[in-house]
Amino acid sequence: MVVFGETLWTVRLLGDVFLFGSAVAVYFSVVTLTNNRIGAGVAGIALIALHVPNIGQFTGTGLVAAGFLSISLWALIAVRDRLWGVAVAALALSLAVLVRSNLAICAVAIAALLLILTLLRPGSHLTRTSFVVFVLSGLAPLALVVLLYAYFDGLVPLRLALWDVPLSYSGGG
Repeated sequence: MVVFGETLWTVRLLGDVFLFGSAVAVYFSVVTLTNNRIGAGVAGIALIALHVPNIGQFTGTGLVAAGFLSISLWALIAVRDRLWGVAVAALALSLAVLVRSNLAICAVAIAALLLILTLLRPGSHLTRTSFVVFVLSGLAPLALVVLLYAYFDGLVPLRLALWDVPLSYSGGG
């Protein structure tokens, strides 16, 4: 609690910050795809409008993960032809997975799609290097977390938090 303070208000404010950040990322993603600023603005406003009854009430991790997913979406759309854009997309997606482990299937699906696109469309802007950068950038945050937990002899609680508890909640364990 040291990072964000000891009050629920700071957690709620963080949820709102990620909501508005998601709206901005959606806006820029839509502008990149359609070159329609009005439509992009409507998309961003619609995202916020869906949450208006709960502004200032978010205490869960969903909006934090959505914020990271929105950044990943923007990077995959807007700067996918640059290696740093692919790296940003993977890092943001990896952070979303660390926040909500049930999003791991999204990360695997996007990585598989990138692999398929690099193999089937050799003349496109996606190269095998793009895929390797995506995978390594996506694994970097997880590797850092595992190394930190291993250094402080905390791999058992990490396994509980990332694997055992989510699996038991899903009915698979």
